[in-house]
Amino acid sequence: MNNMNMNNINMNNLNMNNMNMNNMNVNMNNINMNMNNMNRMNNMNMNTMNNMKMSNINMNNMNNMNNMNNMNMNFMNMNSMGNMNMNNMNMNNMNINNMNINNTNMNNMNKINMNSSFISGNSNNNNSINQNNTNESYIPNKTTFLQSQNGNGMQIIGTFARRQGQMQMDLVFNNLSQQPLSGFSIQFNNNSFGITPSNLLNINGQLNPNDSIETVLSLNKNGPVQQTTPINNLQIVVKNNTGIYYFQTLLPIHILFTESGKLEQDEWFKYWRDDSLNEYKYNIANLNKYADIKEMVDKLQINNIFCIAERYINNMNVLYLSVKLEQNIVFVMEMLVDQSLRNVKLSTKTAAVSLVNPFHSAIEDILRS
Repeated sequence: MNNMNMNNINMNNLNMNNMNMNNMNVNMNNINMNMNNMNRMNNMNMNTMNNMKMSNINMNNMNNMNNMNNMNMNFMNMNSMGNMNMNNMNMNNMNINNMNINNTNMNNMNKINMNSSFISGNSNNNNSINQNNTNESYIPNKTTFLQSQNGNGMQIIGTFARRQGQMQMDLVFNNLSQQPLSGFSIQFNNNSFGITPSNLLNINGQLNPNDSIETVLSLNKNGPVQQTTPINNLQIVVKNNTGIYYFQTLLPIHILFTESGKLEQDEWFKYWRDDSLNEYKYNIANLNKYADIKEMVDKLQINNIFCIAERYINNMNVLYLSVKLEQNIVFVMEMLVDQSLRNVKLSTKTAAVSLVNPFHSAIEDILRS
């Protein structure tokens, strides 16, 4: 019996051992499962983190691309604005609706819609050699006003200019005599524009033989007005210690062109449509080569000939221009420029009929300068 009991105990112990072993196996399996789950979770987390990094990279790339696009767009906008400013430097935001301009060379009325962009010149001319000075206002070459034989050895050379809104006369006095010259003074006779010196001649001391001196004489329009023939003739008197000497010259009337000569559109059309004003035509041929129509417009504007509007019609550049003189005399013009930018047809309207010829000469001199 005792042996049987012992056997039973042993059997029970064996069963217990088996159960414990089974439990241990289950626990081990559970541990392995947990380890596998942890590995999976780690892998998932790693993948998630990688994906998040990739997303961040992609987002950064997208942001960079957006920034680059924005930079490109800004650059394009800047270029566009730059081009608009170069092409429209002389337009000043014109807003004329459905107004007609008489195109004299095409014998019809061309309707100008000022709300649309005006077409500037021919870009095919950009490779040409520029022989024109568009950076400075036109100053004619100096000429001899008084010959030395008529001035007892005193020779006077000079020209006229307009600088910073001021009319001026550039003078060079040469002493070709055998004695010193001194006591210089100058006076203008009455003339059509009331032009007179604003100050005394700035020549101090004496001018020795074979010496010369340059001076600039400022002018104004406040003198007595008396019409002369030709209309722009100036009679001038110069005095020195040897006597009084006279000479005369023609005033280039471009020095009378004011900086306030740009008309409003309605003013321009008022003058152009005024039936009491005659229309005067003038042709200019074989100009020096201009790079483009803008260069020509700039040349005109720097000399106070203002572009109100600009179009390109039937292979012709059409400029609508205005000028105002110191005496408030107004000129309105239609200028047709061919594709070569070397030939011009000018139509002018003004109440100052006697000034048309010197006015047209001044326009030609400016364009040829």
